[in-house]
Amino acid sequence: MIARFRRADRGDDGAAAVEFALVLPLLLITVFGIITFGLMLFTLITAQHSAREAARQAVVGNFTTCSGTSAPTDLKWFVSTDLGLDPAVVTNLSMSRTGSNPGDQLTISFDVPTDEGMSGALAGALNLVPGASFVLPESFTVTADSRVEVVGSLVSCDL
Repeated sequence: MIARFRRADRGDDGAAAVEFALVLPLLLITVFGIITFGLMLFTLITAQHSAREAARQAVVGNFTTCSGTSAPTDLKWFVSTDLGLDPAVVTNLSMSRTGSNPGDQLTISFDVPTDEGMSGALAGALNLVPGASFVLPESFTVTADSRVEVVGSLVSCDL
């Protein structure tokens, strides 16, 4: 009688390992997807902060050029340094204004790649998720508006 129970118990050997092996890839994709989304959200929030800060600096007349040189008076250099990025990564930078009088509107806009905040294995983890390229954008477009406070040397640029 005891031998019969032992034979019945042996049929489940390894079932938990097989179930775990089937569930593990889905679990890892979910965990890495959450981490990737968090890093993308961090990149977006940091870029929005940088755009607001650049708009604030521009309305008080601190920028004289938009070219991407390493001068503190350069808009592209300021935005990329504030983000901690290479200036070549920040694309489609534009600054426009409705006028240069106090109370007029100034708008700064630029693009940042979606995967810029990721490094190492996480940069490639996004490619492992099926259909991720259809859902996620290639880059974020960040825009910030500010009201002109000081009449000064405001420039308009399109890079």
